[in-house]
Amino acid sequence: RRTLRRAPWETVPFVLAMFVLVLALGAGYWLMQAYLTTQENARIAAYQRVLDNYHVTENADGSLRVTWQDEIEYYAAQYNLQPAFVMAIIRNESSFRTNAESNVGARGLMQLMPDTAEWIAGKLDDTSYTFDKMWDGETNIRYGCWYLNYLSGLFQGDPVLVAAAYHAG
Repeated sequence: RRTLRRAPWETVPFVLAMFVLVLALGAGYWLMQAYLTTQENARIAAYQRVLDNYHVTENADGSLRVTWQDEIEYYAAQYNLQPAFVMAIIRNESSFRTNAESNVGARGLMQLMPDTAEWIAGKLDDTSYTFDKMWDGETNIRYGCWYLNYLSGLFQGDPVLVAAAYHAG
């Protein structure tokens, strides 16, 4: 009796092995896609947390803007300061919160103390000054930039000394 030899792909074990291999490759592909999607979502969430933490918004064109950037740039230019320096002070003092108030009474974005703000108001001839105006972001930035410029004159523009003096009050 003569038996026909079959090619390997014609045998049941071979076909089953190939079927399992195709299933395994498909499952591996699906698992990798799920992993990559999870990683991308985690990256996007981390990026958004950084933006939120530093009060930055991303424009449609991909450029970034800091909260109060227009006012910071305006008053920084008016008082011969680097906008990034002013932003760093604001970030350190209030984390860009206009409603920030310290336990010693400093208020607003740049955390100005009542006596300091009143003194600055006198220097700026702001006859409508009240300490409640320190809750207003633009007014607070204007006063804080004026004060940073004043300190810069005292400390020959050394940013470390200016920042230390500002923070010390």
